[in-house]
Amino acid sequence: MEMTAITAMEEKAISGKILLPEEYSWEQLVKTFPLVDSKKISHDDKLLRYEPKSLKEGFFKDELIKALRSNIPNFRAQALDPSFDRDGNIVYVPGGKPALEKSAVWWEDKAKLILSRRNSRLGSKNERLIFLGGLIIYLVEKMNVPTETAWKKIACNSSSLGAYASHETTGKLSPTGIKPIGPWSDLANRGKVLLEPENHRFYIAGGAWYESGRSSPLSNITRMNCPFSDLMNTVGWVVMDE
Repeated sequence: MEMTAITAMEEKAISGKILLPEEYSWEQLVKTFPLVDSKKISHDDKLLRYEPKSLKEGFFKDELIKALRSNIPNFRAQALDPSFDRDGNIVYVPGGKPALEKSAVWWEDKAKLILSRRNSRLGSKNERLIFLGGLIIYLVEKMNVPTETAWKKIACNSSSLGAYASHETTGKLSPTGIKPIGPWSDLANRGKVLLEPENHRFYIAGGAWYESGRSSPLSNITRMNCPFSDLMNTVGWVVMDE
């Protein structure tokens, strides 16, 4: 979709008042930042006993097991990619223009302010892996996707789960809130900035609109080398305490 169309959607979406996250009711918070139940995910036998069918699946499972062993508590993760309102505040609204052209360091600072009373922050690599594990469970239990297919969609070829160049967007930047899978949208089309707080390393997860779901599946997490540079096709992945 052309940026002019995204701008038009943004104008329509922000014609009324948009609440900032700090103004959310409990119902709005739950909808905009759904729960990632890491405790449930870490005890899912089908997930843990799955035998990988490829090197990519094997690597992802090894990383997922390590993440689950880190005993991360339940957390909430953004349901769609962030946008900016007219005053430059971070908001979450379907049909908005994605909040691009900001650096990883910028996202680190701003994520803390989105809902500070719930310890809002950039999600970590382990939190992202656990989120993807939960997504596999959702595909299997709620969408009746065969287990082997669900693993393949996350670890090997995520084309059907997000707006990649190989999907119906044909390689165009899309507005926020597209390709919903349960409570989650925007699984692809923009990369997601992650932060490891222990060593202060930034990562980019997933793939952008110009990439394919095969070369940059959702499980793809790569180290970022230039955290002060503005990111043209990446947004922050914001999480917070349960």
